[in-house]
Amino acid sequence: MAKHKFALIGDSHAGTIGRAARERGIEFGGGPIASGKEFYSEFFEVEQGKLSFVVEDTIRVYGELCQLWSEDCIEDLEIPIVSTIGSGFHFPAARAVWANFRDENLGFTQDFIAGPMCQSIFQRMQAPMLAFHQHLVEQGKTVFFALPPQRVPDSAWAELFRALQNRAVSELTKIGCSVIDVRNDTSDKEGNLLAKYCQDNDPIHGNTALGKKMLEAAGL
Repeated sequence: MAKHKFALIGDSHAGTIGRAARERGIEFGGGPIASGKEFYSEFFEVEQGKLSFVVEDTIRVYGELCQLWSEDCIEDLEIPIVSTIGSGFHFPAARAVWANFRDENLGFTQDFIAGPMCQSIFQRMQAPMLAFHQHLVEQGKTVFFALPPQRVPDSAWAELFRALQNRAVSELTKIGCSVIDVRNDTSDKEGNLLAKYCQDNDPIHGNTALGKKMLEAAGL
């Protein structure tokens, strides 16, 4: 375990960070354990202070990560944990989910987004991922949550993606989780990821240049 500078766990966005760490020669352990969609349902449980996952494939991959970390469970880690669990904001912002809530201009007003109904839906959607990070913080772990590349696929509403993201930043900060946020350095005036940080031939992910920015921001 001493050789690992940090542990990595999350969805496909974790791959960007992992590849960047390899290019920089940083020893780490971990990677993606499931699709980002999984983390918007009850994806884990805690018994006697120990976390476990509930989906069979994720249980298997988590077991492999624990072997890589040479620990019985994530709570035993003594190194920082970098997480992208719950960073796939395009899933809860999917067009199909919100199609019936659009206004007469086929969009969403700020009053609607800030309103009690929308915020209640956001709360329910994000509760599992927030509980996951809160558990780790309460166990005394140093936890970093990496915001995703600022790329919204055609399948999602950009304004809801960003509203969900802003809420996640606020709530994660409240529970003591550090947020890796490189938006100011990597985005254009409209808030979209600059081309030089985009993964080629891919509508969602960032490249290793973005991953390096994230590692630098986290001091890793």
